[in-house]
Amino acid sequence: MPDILRKYILVFVILAFSGIKLSAQTAEEYTQWANEAFEAGNYQTAWTYYSQAVKQDTANNFLWYQMGISAMEFYSYSKAFSCFKIVFDNDKEKKYPLTLFYMAELSRNLADYMMARVYYMLFLEEYSEEDRFRFKAEEQLQNMDKIEEIAGDTSSVEVEHLSIPVNSPFSETSGFQQNSEFLIFSSVQPAITNEGKGILSNFFLSSIYISKFTQQGLSRPVLFDEPINSKDEHTANICFNEDYSIAWFNRCKMIGGYNWTCDLYESHWSENGWQKPIKLDINVEGYTSTQPFYYSDTSGIGVLLFSSDRPGGVGGLDLWYSVHKDGEFDEPIHCGSVINSPGDDISPFYDTLERILYFASDWYYGLGGYDIYFSAGGFSSWKMPENAGIPFNSPANDFAFNINREDRDGYFTSNREGSYYFKGETCCNDIYAYYAGEKPEVDSIPPDTVVAEYHLEKEIFELVPLNLYFHNDVPDPRSRDSLTNTSYDESYYEYVAMIDRYKREYARGLSGDEKAEAEDDIEIFFLAYVNDGFKRLLELVPLLKEDLEQGSHVTMKIKGFTSPLTDTEYNIVLAKRRINSIINYFRRIDDGALIPYLENRAPNGGKLTILTDPVGEALSDPFVSDNPNDARNSVYSIGAARERRIQIVSYESDFAGSRVKALEGAVIHLNKNEIEFSLKSDTAFCGKIIIENKGDEVLEIIRINSAQPWVQAYLPRKSIAPGKKTELEICIKQELLTGPALGILILETNSRDQKSVVYVRVVE
Repeated sequence: MPDILRKYILVFVILAFSGIKLSAQTAEEYTQWANEAFEAGNYQTAWTYYSQAVKQDTANNFLWYQMGISAMEFYSYSKAFSCFKIVFDNDKEKKYPLTLFYMAELSRNLADYMMARVYYMLFLEEYSEEDRFRFKAEEQLQNMDKIEEIAGDTSSVEVEHLSIPVNSPFSETSGFQQNSEFLIFSSVQPAITNEGKGILSNFFLSSIYISKFTQQGLSRPVLFDEPINSKDEHTANICFNEDYSIAWFNRCKMIGGYNWTCDLYESHWSENGWQKPIKLDINVEGYTSTQPFYYSDTSGIGVLLFSSDRPGGVGGLDLWYSVHKDGEFDEPIHCGSVINSPGDDISPFYDTLERILYFASDWYYGLGGYDIYFSAGGFSSWKMPENAGIPFNSPANDFAFNINREDRDGYFTSNREGSYYFKGETCCNDIYAYYAGEKPEVDSIPPDTVVAEYHLEKEIFELVPLNLYFHNDVPDPRSRDSLTNTSYDESYYEYVAMIDRYKREYARGLSGDEKAEAEDDIEIFFLAYVNDGFKRLLELVPLLKEDLEQGSHVTMKIKGFTSPLTDTEYNIVLAKRRINSIINYFRRIDDGALIPYLENRAPNGGKLTILTDPVGEALSDPFVSDNPNDARNSVYSIGAARERRIQIVSYESDFAGSRVKALEGAVIHLNKNEIEFSLKSDTAFCGKIIIENKGDEVLEIIRINSAQPWVQAYLPRKSIAPGKKTELEICIKQELLTGPALGILILETNSRDQKSVVYVRVVE
């Protein structure tokens, strides 16, 4: 039975980041490694080793068959089908009787229902065992007319694929709306510490996230309040009671290899926030309980629905419920064989208004993978489940359906084509919204705003802030020039070509699992940070160009960062070169289309202003090595690599003059970030920098820090209203100086920047 934890909670955790050794080996050695990975549940690694072995032994049906199973487990439907087709064509002795069954299942995943019918028929003619494979083939074949009818249906229900930043190339599931204010969902993201080590042995962590509905759309997600999330265990699938004072969710942990077990937890809200979660007594040791959904019936009695593989079920994961009275849960009760199938039945949601249970199953007749089903009735009397049809279901996996309390629209999860992915078009889950009637207009847009401009602003907002990364001392190594002729894209392509070098250097001196983990960490970094940053830049540029072509005045703020390797003076110059490289990129794209805007000579009056802030290493992680003799940690570690970047911090535009709109929140702006004093000056050793709030919320200066005792700062007020300014007075104590010096002030604020740097120079 497929492990639902791979299919649902951490569907892709092991997809591409396992230690692979591909030096010249024999087919037997590759097969042995592949078998070990396969038994552990690490199917991507198994696929890689089997594919190496089959190159040396192309007639080996076992290898092709195992490759098919492996590819199917990480949802590479086309790869899997091709492998099984080779087995089918060459398995004259019928050693692999399930080949036709898998070809039929994969044909549904590929939306080829005619061939699915054929393969199911052939399978049933040849397969005599009375087991779940035969039962499922009969179920699908008997209902193939319905399946084809569903596949051809059209629907008035509109579906929207939620965009970045809610969905990502990784995996998002179980999104639901809280009081029309927030979207709460689960997401699996790379779990990398500042030192570049994976927190867990699979390098990913599932957590609960929350995103706010704003005028610009859904805000960038943040982690849900602690202690709901855990740094050591995967947290997912949260639900609440009616007043959101109690939360239920599941936590999962690895129990060996790539196998997982999950338990249900409960947390209560108090004046001090969420309380420490407690494990529910209804869990069964050694079995999984997951995907809770809570509701109250008309009498006020609470019911917790969940999915579990505990004893007493009829399949793999079944749906169960427990009555909640006086703060305690009764012994769980099986939802019955009308609902539960011999397969996996997951993600329950009960609509109390219509008295309908929604859930997902990989067993009943469907378009492919998990489909969403519904059944009317109650716990003592259910009707036979019906397929929810298009557009909720697809040939891929569809699950986690729910309905909003307020408007009867809702959300579901799918890995259908069109979802974001990092390896394989159907590898990863995303959240989809549906609108039962017409999609509602965005009523938060002011009447004088053009809708097209709003959408442009919303798309830009989703991409900023944006980080772009560099190799060490790039561009122009060892240069003392603050300018460069290099364009950022040139640095990027050279950087990504160095991934093997980074793996080799970062894994130097390691062996076995430690070496594999180090190499995997590097691959994750390049994928999740370096590649993703450039992809977002490619998305931003046409939006920037479109905005400028409307005659807009655009201001971008760009910060430049370095690792702590080399001295402060050099790092400031290097940060300037890095910022200059992105300016060069803007000047070169589309044959210089943006140059008139940069030089304030565009015929339509549009203008692009770039504010630069070369931070250098001032804000770098103090734990990153600055030892030039330790290249592994000072150059090739992920901690060091994450510091070598530029950041497009903010994007402000008047959007063709319709209205001035800064990005939501407080936005700090300094008229300069460097102030200079001369030791030979006869005037007072004080100067001023103007701080302006260009956002739409109050700017709070939380604290001003300086590591140099000779630098002092005075601020008349720490709260700055939108559009207002204040003066930061900076003075130096000459008696504490012995000569020229460079000091740093760090302003911590509630701005999108969070931290801003002011350099204080003292010259002769």
